Amino acid sequence: MLDGINQNKWICVGADDLKVTASGDTIMLMMVQSSLSDTVTSDQIVDAFKTVCDGKVDLTLEKQQ
Repeated sequence: MLDGINQNKWICVGADDLKVTASGDTIMLMMVQSSLSDTVTSDQIVDAFKTVCDGKVDLTLEKQQ
């Protein structure tokens, strides 16, 4: 999944920060443009996912371009 996602699929924008996080049988994939860091970061999204999963995250993979 990490290697198969095209981070530049869209014409007008691309995501240079991709993370895949898993907890049990729930997987979350997120792509963020680092220029949006004043609004949201991928780490903040992972932290929110951990909160929803009672702090139990089994795996986090990341890929940056």
